[in-house]
This record gives sequence, C-alpha cells and structure tokens, in this order.
Amino acid sequence: MYLDACPEPCTDLGPLRHFSPSQTSIVYDVRGREIGRFLVEDRRVTPLADMPVHLRQAFLAIEDARFYEHDGVDYRRVAGAMAANWRAHRTEQGASTITMQLARNVFPGFLPARERTLGRKVREVRVARDIEQAFPKDTILQHYLNTIYLGHGAYGAAAAARVYLGKDLGALSVADAALLAGLPQAPSLINPYRNPRAALDRRNVVLDRMHALGWLPEDAWAAARGAAIHLADESTDDGLRATGSTGAYFLEAVRLELQRELGPPLYRGGFRIRTTLDAGLQRTAEGIVESQLVAIESGALGAAPAPRRGTGRVPGGQDATAYLQAGMVILDPDSGDVRVMIGGRSFRESPFNRMTQAWRQPGSAFKPFVYAAALAAGRKATDTISDAPVAIVMPAGNTWRPQNYRRDERNGRVTLETALAKSLNRATVRLGMELGVSRVAAAAEAMGLEGSVPRRPATLLGAADVHPLDLIAAYAPLARGDGRAVRPRIVTQVEDAAGRVLLAVPPETREGLPPEVTAELRDMLVQVVERGTARSVRQHGMGGPVAGKTGTTNGTTNAWFVGVTPDYVAGVWVGFDRPRAILPDSSATGGRVAAPIWAEVMKRLPHLRDRWPLPPDITPASPSAEPRPVAPESEAPQPVAVQSEPVLSAAARRPIGDPGREVGPPQPPAVP
Repeated sequence: MYLDACPEPCTDLGPLRHFSPSQTSIVYDVRGREIGRFLVEDRRVTPLADMPVHLRQAFLAIEDARFYEHDGVDYRRVAGAMAANWRAHRTEQGASTITMQLARNVFPGFLPARERTLGRKVREVRVARDIEQAFPKDTILQHYLNTIYLGHGAYGAAAAARVYLGKDLGALSVADAALLAGLPQAPSLINPYRNPRAALDRRNVVLDRMHALGWLPEDAWAAARGAAIHLADESTDDGLRATGSTGAYFLEAVRLELQRELGPPLYRGGFRIRTTLDAGLQRTAEGIVESQLVAIESGALGAAPAPRRGTGRVPGGQDATAYLQAGMVILDPDSGDVRVMIGGRSFRESPFNRMTQAWRQPGSAFKPFVYAAALAAGRKATDTISDAPVAIVMPAGNTWRPQNYRRDERNGRVTLETALAKSLNRATVRLGMELGVSRVAAAAEAMGLEGSVPRRPATLLGAADVHPLDLIAAYAPLARGDGRAVRPRIVTQVEDAAGRVLLAVPPETREGLPPEVTAELRDMLVQVVERGTARSVRQHGMGGPVAGKTGTTNGTTNAWFVGVTPDYVAGVWVGFDRPRAILPDSSATGGRVAAPIWAEVMKRLPHLRDRWPLPPDITPASPSAEPRPVAPESEAPQPVAVQSEPVLSAAARRPIGDPGREVGPPQPPAVP
C-alpha cells in the first residue's frame, strides 16, 4: 500500500493534524463520467468537553479501561487476551486499544481492515505509538468518539445518538451511553433495530464493566440495567448514501464490494472510484426493460399479469414483491467488465438486487453446460441421441420421468445440435446421464459458474440455484476465442483524495474449456436463435452474430435468455419475487418473454465486431446439421407418467445445498 514507504520512525499524522471527518467519495463510469457519490449524512464533530462523562466512561470501560495509563499499546491486556484465546483455542478477546482503533480508522490504506497479518499488527502498533507521542490523550479520545463506526450509517457517538435514540449527546442517560458503547464490537450484529436482544445483552455487559471499575454506583448500575431501550423511529435511509439517478443497483453493488475492502473510510475518505459501468448503455437498457415490462403488464402478450407496477400499493409505498420484476446484466467477455446492471424495476421501492443477491433456477439456460461436457468428451454436434422417453431411478427409490415441453412430442434420434436448438428435455437428460452429472457440473464450473454445482440428475435441466450474474458470466467463454472463463468486475481502481492508488482490480480470467469446444458449442447455440426456441431474437430485429439459450422453469415462474455477440455477453431474467406464473395462462417461456427484451436492448447498442473470434488453428465450420422442424418453445420440464421406458440408475448425489443461503424471497425448487 502507498503508506508502506512512510519514513521511520514517524507516521505521517497529517490526517489527524488536519482532521476532516467526512469527504465524499465520487464514483465514475468507464468513460470518466460521475455517476454517484458515497457519503455519510447527519454527522457532527463534537468536542470532548461537550460529551457527557458517562458516555466517555462507557466507551473506555468496554474498549480500553487503561487508556490513560498506556502509551498506545496495553501490554497487560495483550497478555491477558493471549492467555484467554489460548485457553479457548480460538479468538475470544481482542487487545486493540482505542488508539490502535483510531489508527485503523484514519489510515485505512496503511492498515487495511481486510489484512489479518502479523505485519499489519506491527504497523498498527507503530502508528498507535506515534499518535500517542504527538497528541494529548483527550484529543485522541475526541477523535475516536467522532470517527468510530457504530452501524446504521452512524459515524461517531453524536450521529449514533440521533440515529438510534433521537437524542443529542447531552440528553443521553447512562443506559443510553452504554447501548452506544456496546456497538463497536459488531455494529451490524448488535444493531438494536435488527437484534434488540443482542443489543440489550451487550449494553448490560458495558454497564457491568462500568460498575466493576467503580465508575457506576450500585443504585445507578441497577437502575440502568433495568431500563428499557426506547429507540427512535427507524429511518428508511441508513445514512450510507449512494447518490445518482443512473445504475442505482450497480452503485449499491459497488458500495457493498468496497465496504468489504475498505471498511467505513469509504464514506468519508474522499476516494475516487473508477468502475466498469457505461452510463449511456445503462440508461438505454433501463428505459427499454421498463417499457417492455409495462407492455407485458398492459396485455401485449395476451393474458396480463396483475397487479401492474404503480397499483396495489400498501401502507408505506409500493409492494415490489407483488408486481413483475426483471433483471439484466451486460458485460464485456474479454475483461468481465459489467457495462450494464439492472437489479429490478425500482431501487427505491426494492433495493434487493436480483442479479447479484437472488438465487434463481436457470431452467434450460443451464443446458449448454450439458452439451459443453459432451463436446469436451469427444462428441460432435452431428452425433445423435435418442429423445425417447426416459426414467431415472432416484436414490430414494422413486422414479423421475422428465418430459419435453410438448408432452406428445416424439422425435426418435436427433442430432445434439437439434436437441439443443429445440431444448429437448429427454434427450438432454439421457445425454447428461451417459456423461455423468459430475462431468456436466465440472464443465459448468470450468466455464465460470461460481460455487459448487449440485451433482444430481435434475441439475441437467437447470434445477439448481444460481446467482443470475454468475450464470450470465459463464457464457463469456462462448464469445472469446480462447475459451477462458472470466470473473465479473465492477471496480477497476480506487484512489485516495491525493490521487494515490489504494486498490487496483485487474481483469481476472482463468482456464476454462478448450477453445475448439466453446467455438463448436457457440455454433450450436447460433441455431437456437436461427431456428430454435430463441427465434424471437431475430423477429425483434436483432441482426449480426448471436448465440444464446432460453430458459423456463416449472410453472413458468422464471423466464431467461442469455446470449452472446462478439462484443457482449448479456442475460435477462423475468419473474416475480414470490414465485408464481409470469402470465396467468402459463405461456411465459424464455423465448416469449425474456428473449424479446434482450433483443430490444441489444439492437440499440454499438456492435464493433461483425464476426466471431476464431480459436487457434480453427477455420469457420460448415453448417453442422440439416435444419429440422422445431416445435415452438420446447423448454420447461413437465413430469408425466410414461410406461415401458428404459431406466437409467442415478447414484446418490449431493443435495442442492443449505436453504439458509437464500437471499430475498425464496424460490421453490423446479425438480420434477
């Protein structure tokens, strides 16, 4: 980091000598245009003399009782913490003094919160000693009480008193002061709005400590311990601001990522944040997605979902779980840079980002990974597979009989390319079981699908929870010439107020599948657009090279289209937060709902390359199969009893995962 070159033995204490508690951090798009700011609202520097004595005592009691006795490092406390941690075989106690905590808050570049090393601790001790030599104890305590992050957007005791209690510092009771002093240990977990029991317990720990130190008489201790917590009305604005009218979901994703990397200084450090968003493309995409959803709600597809956005209001505003939602991500396949991110229809009405925080089942949008595994195993697009009825004997003894979208469809043997273009479930399951589900899952992970893909038969038809952003990024190898997987990137660089680089994030790619495999798979997915379930992409006027795959889950609760061009990887998801059929007549397949939205956005974006990149030593291939009639929208698995099918045994598979990881409204599994 830039302060590693700080001259010995003194730390540059300019940030403390010229104390400025809050500087706005500015966020820029890929073209250098300002798109937002991160700042803290409702913050006031309060002199120590204006802070109640019992407030100071509360923080000292729980954080650093020997503050006025040590020189920045409390060696007695260090020894005690080491002994306690050794006895517990884990970290039970910390030994950071108030001065050391202040050092971390003021010098985040030199002492990054994410770095947990002996070297950082040594630097922290050095800075704390330098602070102690340069400033009186009261000045150090004043800086600490004005900068410490206490959760819910509150930096400093004065802000926290207003946020949680609706009081000025002078009006705080002993119990109030103890409540605030208990928050630094874990502001999010002890937040009294979110976890009042934990906040009460921690408050009482502070009071007990004050009493044990002789700073709180018996009667005052008992009264404070018995006092109820009276919180102010919770504001819908937690004080951590991401201002800006374009890309609100993207800005929030940036905020969350940098909060993990940089900690609280993000909101007061005056940083300059360089991101990957293209604000012009974002505005274009936002307008088109919303207009397309309004058209669907107005009956453009016949049966219209209800209620429409803007109706069905509840006290306090719009119920975002009641109306149709959509999300879209567009990224650069070469770098993984996210150019567009739409996490929902209204960040104000619902800040839940359906692209990065939701778990959704991809349905048939997962099928390309099955065919990728087949190609990697030596199969060709022209090889054939039976689409006859198939049954899978599950480990519990029950039988799963996957069906095509058109239940009466009988295709006999079909080429792999036709099976993918028509999105045939039976052929895909048969192929996947012949390959082995583990091989399919490994192919998906190699292409960049984050996390561990469940090894069970239903995964072959997309009955596995994924983050939409991860699914979309896993199509990136199809648009590249080298077959490498990419990791989505939203931040490229963070500079401090002086222009020094605090954080640099280079593009990240890794070995995926052989380039000849991804090139052949891409050619197969071109046929999905030309003559398969995504023909609506062409019908809506999208020209040029396009490959992609639709997806629809059981009950038509999720509709997808993920597609690639030589310049972009993009995906659209449509559905409800509380799962139900997108359209009342269950006709909302990915090809009918999501693919048109994709086409309407993508045809308005600049496309610089008119042909696919070729892998090394590969020449353009001739058409791989004679076009065959394609049944419309052959997607969602429908369980139907079929007699006299061949039976494939399925070994015991790992379960889909811990339901507790679900973020936001739950999604039921689409397992037939």
